Amino acid sequence: MNILALDLGTKTGWARCVNGDVTAGTWVLGTPKEITEAKKTRLDRRRDPRFIRLCNELVAVGRGTKFDWVVFEDVEFCKSRMQAHLWASWRAAVWAFSWNGPNIDCLSTGKLKQFATGSGAADKDRMARALTLDPRYRLDKGGVYDTFQKKILDDNAVDSVHLLQWAMKTFK
Repeated sequence: MNILALDLGTKTGWARCVNGDVTAGTWVLGTPKEITEAKKTRLDRRRDPRFIRLCNELVAVGRGTKFDWVVFEDVEFCKSRMQAHLWASWRAAVWAFSWNGPNIDCLSTGKLKQFATGSGAADKDRMARALTLDPRYRLDKGGVYDTFQKKILDDNAVDSVHLLQWAMKTFK
């Protein structure tokens, strides 16, 4: 089963299982400088570059891979109206990506933390430590080290791996 798991945000964590091979990483959808410039020119209100980049990343990751499922972490509360609008646009990008293809589902932040750690209020450090229960991963000063990919995963990628594990267990 091929699954794409997404922890949506300006730094979007992604994890995918394709033919049993798991890879993960983070897409940076906008630098602080780019976000500031978009706000100055009101581009964040008309065509936020982070939305465009997410769409491009989804097209690239889907090229040549037929996913059975796309799952994402469902943020249920936002601090501001602008944040809510941006988050809704990311969700729309995922929905559009999945329109004629994979099934789509989401898992709330609290339920993801509960699945990964046993506590719906787990912090980033606890989420990282929980991932190291899998011998493939170990803690490193820069984050969680993936011994298969030989790279550090940041907290966004860690969340997406947990989400992928949840999806693999749920949609067997």
